Amino acid sequence: MIKPSLEGCASLTRDIGSSCTLLNLRDGYLIAGTKSGKISCWRIPDGSNIWERDFDGPCNDSDIFGACIYITESNKVHSIDFADGRVNWTVELEGSVDLISAGEGHIWVTSSIYNFEIQDFVEGAVCQIDLNGKRIGTWSTEGRAWSLTNVKGVAYLGLSRPRCGFCIISHERIEYFPLEHSSPVTVGDGNEINGVIFGHSDGGASQLINGEVSTFSARGSSATAIHCSDGWVIGLENGEIRGMGNFGSWKSNLEGRIEEFSIGPSLDETNVLWASSWEYASEISLFDIASGEVILKMEHSDRISHMCGSQNVICFGDTNGNLFILEAEAFRRRLQQFRPTFVESGMESEMRKKIRELRRD
Repeated sequence: MIKPSLEGCASLTRDIGSSCTLLNLRDGYLIAGTKSGKISCWRIPDGSNIWERDFDGPCNDSDIFGACIYITESNKVHSIDFADGRVNWTVELEGSVDLISAGEGHIWVTSSIYNFEIQDFVEGAVCQIDLNGKRIGTWSTEGRAWSLTNVKGVAYLGLSRPRCGFCIISHERIEYFPLEHSSPVTVGDGNEINGVIFGHSDGGASQLINGEVSTFSARGSSATAIHCSDGWVIGLENGEIRGMGNFGSWKSNLEGRIEEFSIGPSLDETNVLWASSWEYASEISLFDIASGEVILKMEHSDRISHMCGSQNVICFGDTNGNLFILEAEAFRRRLQQFRPTFVESGMESEMRKKIRELRRD
């Protein structure tokens, strides 16, 4: 299979100056943040830069709620007006401010303190802030939070050692719960359809939904990415991807560590998922969400650090400070030169069908 380049398929490319550390997409606008502390807003249809703000950096995470985008940067949380980039308020916390989730009238933020002598995180905390920048409460956590999922205003945190398992913060108290997988949580995601999903360092997964926990077997390689929408997928360090829930039950394998998942445009308006993996270079794969079949692969020399998308557009940021925006119609037109490599003979089609059957667990 010939692999088109990410640059060759992009409608727009932009230089943001340093490694991309966050991306967020809404209503035709793209927010990008960098390791050096720059936040930029781009209008996708014409590629114009709407506003920029410079902080000390690095920028870590973001969430959009209402008319604002909320950013974690160094040891601070910023509320920024989405339309013009005006900073509404800033709250300073102790340690590095990591993950953020906004909604239901308040914001959840996690933070951590890293000890360079022992090369590990020694303290963790979660803070609740109202939408006007007033702190509601702060709770210390037994272990760093590696995932933060906000479901109906309640925070679910997946924890590392020493505690592992997860904790729930609601009604001004924190409660800890063990999981059958005793290994640390490395990644997580969730929504109202799938509940909360935790990926573990042993490659296993735990699903918390309606108060019940389902456990999925360890795979011998650390979980590195999870995506939830109608169903959910989990990606591992060894390149394995598993589809679960309403996506069916399938397994696929890519080259290198699975880094990111995102929805995005398809070749023929079917339901697809995009994945980026890394092994000496980035490989970007587009696969059928119902079967796990890889439809298309693209290549990129630098590491893809973040990606986000919708049915009409997908955006990528890399560690060299580049943004790439692929719009659905332009993307399909540019792929026409590679189209013969996607046409299969009857024998090849039958072989793919048999492979899909073998992949299903």
